[in-house]
Amino acid sequence: VKLMAMVGSFIGTWAAVEAVLASLIAGGMLAVVLSLCSGRLPLMLRNVVALFRGTVLTFATGPAGLTIQGGGSAGRMPYGLAIALGTIGYLLLEQLGMI
Repeated sequence: VKLMAMVGSFIGTWAAVEAVLASLIAGGMLAVVLSLCSGRLPLMLRNVVALFRGTVLTFATGPAGLTIQGGGSAGRMPYGLAIALGTIGYLLLEQLGMI
């Protein structure tokens, strides 16, 4: 949050919102690449499915009695890298007139 606030102070409020969206996309892609390289992609996908099922069940039946069985952590990721890549990607696309 603090890093994105700093980015927003340099590029402006609305540009920061778009940079956040680009950073979320970059973070998702980086998570897939890192889990693929470390051999933990199946574990990550099982965790994503468990979270999705938990969300759908919570919306359908309410939170009472819901337990989510995950497979443990698929690893850690430096999210500062995702914020940097997303912000740089957003700024490049903006300068090229694609946004």
